[in-house]
Amino acid sequence: MRTSNAKLRPTDTLDISAADAARLGVADGVQVRVCSKYGTIKIKARVTAAVSSGQLFATFHDVRVGLNWLTGPFWDNLVQAPEYKVTAVRVEPLER
Repeated sequence: MRTSNAKLRPTDTLDISAADAARLGVADGVQVRVCSKYGTIKIKARVTAAVSSGQLFATFHDVRVGLNWLTGPFWDNLVQAPEYKVTAVRVEPLER
């Protein structure tokens, strides 16, 4: 949130396919709970065709969302970043 990227997306969102959103009862713009074996967060869903069914995407810019809590203790030693792409999660709607 220290760059002009905040103008593009003022907070993090969870991008989810329309098929997965329908299956889970998640509507565009609603709060969802995302849980991994490492933690739980609340984030707004963004239904989009940009991700495939069975996959999710989220930015990691807004520390208030706390997305890094989901990724676990594993780090890439070269760039010192969490190993984001292998985190299994469960998504639950908080509102419909």
